This record gives sequence, C-alpha cells and structure tokens, in this order.
Amino acid sequence: MFDRPWNGGRDLRGRMVYGDPQETVNSTGKKSGVVRVVNVAVGRLKGLLPRCMKRGANRCVRQVSFWLLGSVLKGAIWRSGEAEADHVRGAVLAALTELRCLKLSWGSLKRFEGLRGKRGLKLNLGCGNETKPGWINIDLPGDTLPQVTEGTDGTMVLGYDLRLGLPLEDGSCDCVYSSHFLEHLEYRDGVNLMKQCYRVLAPGGVFRASLPDYSKLFKAYLAGDRAFLDLIDIGEVLPEVEPGTETMVDFVNYGVYDHGHHRCIYDPLKMRRLLKGMGYSSVVNSSYREEVDPSSSVRRRYSYYVEAYK
Repeated sequence: MFDRPWNGGRDLRGRMVYGDPQETVNSTGKKSGVVRVVNVAVGRLKGLLPRCMKRGANRCVRQVSFWLLGSVLKGAIWRSGEAEADHVRGAVLAALTELRCLKLSWGSLKRFEGLRGKRGLKLNLGCGNETKPGWINIDLPGDTLPQVTEGTDGTMVLGYDLRLGLPLEDGSCDCVYSSHFLEHLEYRDGVNLMKQCYRVLAPGGVFRASLPDYSKLFKAYLAGDRAFLDLIDIGEVLPEVEPGTETMVDFVNYGVYDHGHHRCIYDPLKMRRLLKGMGYSSVVNSSYREEVDPSSSVRRRYSYYVEAYK
C-alpha cells in the first residue's frame, strides 16, 4: 500500500507485469478480436515455463515468440481499424511484457540450479530495493530493483516472476519473507505462491508476511480521523486529484487500488485461515520487528504482520 518502495510489479518501462492484463472492450461493448487472441496468448505463456525448464529454454523461447507473433498477426487481420488501435496496442504491450518477464525468469533458472543441495536458505520475495544481506532477494527488475548480483556473503538478487512458483528443492529454506507484495498478485497466484513457500520450507521454518492493514484505513475513514493519515501527501501520491477537491475517500482509493497495482486484499483472519489450511503447525499475528521489517514509519503505521511455522 502506502510508500511502496519498489516498482510495484511493473517492468522497466513502468507497465504492470503482476496480474492478468485487463480485458478491453471496443466502442460497441464487445471485446476486440485482437484482445481476445492476445489474452489467450498471455495465458499460454504463463503455462509454458515448467515444460521449458525440462526441455531447454532457447528452443521454447523461439516457440513462444513465434506462437505469440502469429496470434497477434491473426488477430490484427481478423479485427482491425483505427477506432480499435488503443485496445490493440494495450493488449499487444501486455503480451510482450509477459514475454519479457518470462525470458527474464528463464535467464535466472541457472542461478536457481546453483542452489541445489543447499539448505538453510532465506528468501525475500518481491524485494524491490529492500534487499537483505545474506538472503536470496527475488523480484522482477524495475526502476528500484538493484542490478542482479551475487555477494560473497551469500546475498543474491534474482530477476524472476514469482507467479511461476519457486524453482527450489523441498525443505531447502529456513525462512521466507514478503513485505507488501502479495496484494500485487491475483488471488490464485498469491495463494499458489504461499503454497510454494510451504513446500520449500524445512520443518520448523517460518513464513513471515507484512501486508496493508485496511481495517485501520477503513476505521479512520468512517471516523473522519484525518490525523491517522497525516503521513501521506495525497497531492504527491495522487497528482491527478484536483487541488481543493481532496477528501478522505482519496486516501481510501489510493490505499486500496494503488493506481490499479493492487490485485487482492487480505486481512489477518484471511491470512491465518489460508496458512493454517496449507499445513502450518502454528499461525500467529505478529508485530514490527526491527531486524527484518522495513523501517519506514509509513509502513509501520499502515501494516499488519503474520507468521506461520511449519
């Protein structure tokens, strides 16, 4: 939510990459033929990585590229026209962004392979610029993600699409951490990723997550408690809001939607039930921990924390 210190699930040009591309309609209220075809292409892209890991990335990249190009061209022939140019452009860009993310992820697979046989790993998922020394920090490259590196202390920064799961061995990790990242995934992708976290954790390992605390935001809105939101400059985070028209609902819009980057809302009860259902022996509400959580005063005020022990 507030003061997201990373690129919020966007590629190098700032386009959304986490979450499915929005379905677009034309002036008649019907989906463009190109949009339909490209959306199918995007779905196919997401399902190919597991097979590509087994059969070799280079061949599969070519297969995906040609299939995608063919689909776009067929759609352009099927349904074209100046009035639909924006819809077509958006759908094509979304598909190309997905392809770029897939190729970046393939490029990181060899580095994941180098972790085979290792135990006691610590993962920082959706790290942005909040990388942790000695941890494996994973995110899609954006304006604030450090260059993919590897430190002598075991620190790694990997560009990888976490919607594809975790290419790590069962029981290889002692700790998995995520701060204000899960809300940027579609519900299905977020739940699947949490299941992957359970799989890679060793017995006694811990999953810790920090997420936006919407209950505090909604309570402040209903009570008219403007002081609770005084850490946020609405003119800075929502420059499109006309000066003099600002109200409390602007904070709600920003906190919940974050310019369309937020894809799903979790509250503490939902997280506890999900994690308990995945098999964790203990799931508890937690509080800010200086040694692991970002120190931002904004994050501390508007977040909740949960820990699950395997």
